Amino acid sequence: MPRGGGDEGMGFVSESTGDMQPKLLEGRYEVRSLIARGGMGSVFKAWDIRLHRSVAVKVMNPELTEDESARVDREIAIASHTHHPGFAEVLDIGVVDTSTDERRFMVMELVNGGSLQEAIVESAPDLKTVAEIGTQVADALGHLHLRGVLHLDVKPGNILIEHVPTLGFTRRARLIDFGIAQPIDGHGRAPGRSIVASAAYMSPEHVEGLPLGGGSDVYSLGLVLLRCITGREEFTGTQADAAIERLRRDPEIPELLPTGWSQLLAAMTLRAPAGRPTAHDVAGEFDAFARASRHTPITFTPTRSPLAAADDALSTAELAG
Repeated sequence: MPRGGGDEGMGFVSESTGDMQPKLLEGRYEVRSLIARGGMGSVFKAWDIRLHRSVAVKVMNPELTEDESARVDREIAIASHTHHPGFAEVLDIGVVDTSTDERRFMVMELVNGGSLQEAIVESAPDLKTVAEIGTQVADALGHLHLRGVLHLDVKPGNILIEHVPTLGFTRRARLIDFGIAQPIDGHGRAPGRSIVASAAYMSPEHVEGLPLGGGSDVYSLGLVLLRCITGREEFTGTQADAAIERLRRDPEIPELLPTGWSQLLAAMTLRAPAGRPTAHDVAGEFDAFARASRHTPITFTPTRSPLAAADDALSTAELAG
């Protein structure tokens, strides 16, 4: 793929920040608006002038630390080889020369929707919607696990919701951000130490720094779906308090749920990972729930814990890098 250079690859100055940002990448992607900005870079909505379609372009900062560069490499390697309706597809990568530096960029499928975190703060989802989201995210995780990768940061801020009918569902759920994803070894495990994730949704074994498996993602998804149903995070307090509390008890599962829901959510969030179902099995169960459910509202008042507010800010930063 040819690299951008010369006047065609030069940048423009942002009126809002004064930062130098690329305007035309590779002579193909015309930057139109800022979506998000983070510590490692920025995400823009852009127009692909060759294929006449909107795309998302993630432009990295010119000076990344060694760890940040490794995270970018990992995200590109995993996302570019993971093709599933539950992920945003990577379409292109490259480097653009500005007047002062070189910046790596990644072109992705544009997801026209907000995060699940935003959605559940604004209004309560009904059980059918929760089941549809559970089905799609679990199926995406199952696909990832079969490819030998753990996501390890499943949380509402990393799930994007598009209000378009998909696969018989009323909306489409996408799992994003492979920044801390890890490969699974021959024993189906990944190291748990030195992997920092969102405290509110980490599995007990992740908190303890023990080896991680597919059940670690399943546990996190269970907490996400409980958050949708109850309107609150199960483990609250400081990040340390929230992390330690899950080592002491299992989550409280609402009793007045349709047949099978309480049992599945309880199994997903068992403290012992060996007792949890696979992501593939979870997808099958929630798919059955979704087909059998009507759009029955859940009654609760959406709340935002300090951890949720912190996760909101972190998710915006992570989207941008």
